Formats: sequence, C-alpha cells, structure tokens
Amino acid sequence: MKYIFAKAIFAVMIMTMFVGCGGTTPNTPQLPITKQFRFDGVAFYFAETHSAEILYHTDKELEALLNAKIVELLKEKNLFSTDSAMNRLEVRASYIRTFAGDETPFPSDTLAYPRYAYKIEITDNTNLLRVFERRNLIFKGSFLTNLQALSFSMRDKTHEVRFIDVFAQEIVENIEDLSK
Repeated sequence: MKYIFAKAIFAVMIMTMFVGCGGTTPNTPQLPITKQFRFDGVAFYFAETHSAEILYHTDKELEALLNAKIVELLKEKNLFSTDSAMNRLEVRASYIRTFAGDETPFPSDTLAYPRYAYKIEITDNTNLLRVFERRNLIFKGSFLTNLQALSFSMRDKTHEVRFIDVFAQEIVENIEDLSK
C-alpha cells in the first residue's frame, strides 16, 4: 500500500512539473515590411593583423567596394529603392585582413582569408522590423583559391575584391531571405 501511495505521489509530482512547463511560447507576429529597401551604405569597421609593405586596399576603398557591390546586387534582385516610404536597411560590417603566417613567429605580407562579421537591421525609421547577424566568419575559397592561399601567392588587391564580392553576396542573400 505504501508503495502504491509513493508511486501515486511521484506521478502527481511529475505531471505537475510537466503541466507547469507545458505552456507554449506565444507567436509574436513579425511586422510587415516593404518589398524594396532604402540603403544609405554600410557602417564599416576594418582592422588588419599587421601593416604590410605590399599596398593593399585602404579601409575606405574596401568600404566603397562593399557598398557598390551591395547596391548592385540589391538592384539586380529588385530590392533597392530611393523612395522614402520604403523600409531602411542598416548594415554594419567588420572585415579583418589577415596574412599568411600571422599565428607564427614569421608573419608574411601575403593575404590569408579574411575574418568578417555583419549585422542587418530592417527598420521603418522608428521600429526595428527584422534583424539578422553573423559573427566570427572566415572566408571559404574555391579549390583554386585554397591553392593560392597555401602557396602564399595572394599578394595583390585583386584577391580582396573577390573577398568583398563574396561578402556582399552573402549579405544580400540574407537580406533577400529576410524580405520573404
């Protein structure tokens, strides 16, 4: 009898625990957004692991390349507008230029894959409507790019243009996903 009573008490305690924890999270509706967006440019943060003797893009040049590519891709996907009635895109991006050998006693001036992060916010100037953020990313290249990185042959500006193009494509793909 004691055994049955103890089982019943245990069962009631377990059921009470599940009933208390069994509520559902209310669905918070997402506010509607416009089909196109105003975009004034990226808030861009740049750093590099050391100063190279090779002349690479300046932070302003990289920022201009990123902005131009984002606008180009937004226009291609019919997501860009100058209409003040459209929602606004705010993009914050960070780009860290790294070099081959950075983590050794013998750093070089050869580019390695950059580290980057970004945050996308869609607002109606007063309300935050959507947010998407990615951090601690490292560029992933094709087979050929991997060979160039391993052979220490990425030693001019053209490689960074490729990095920025991929960076912009990733940002715009996520803007497109947020707009659905």
